[in-house]
Amino acid sequence: MPRIWDSTPKTKEELEAELKKIEDQKVIFELKIAVEDAAIVLRDLYLKRLDDEVTLDDVLDAAELWSLCGKISKLKKY
Repeated sequence: MPRIWDSTPKTKEELEAELKKIEDQKVIFELKIAVEDAAIVLRDLYLKRLDDEVTLDDVLDAAELWSLCGKISKLKKY
């Protein structure tokens, strides 16, 4: 592992580029989580519909799915 004093200092532009890359990775990670959460909710709703049972929880799950879809669309803007 190189020692910090052995390396050349990074310019402001290089540091900003690294920060932007990290922020982009964070948004991608959050998007993946939101998509996985939406897929789980959608799967659960589908399985409950196969049982012909519609409960208040199903309605709340549908609301959660729409909320996750909204979150996904906000994250897509990045």
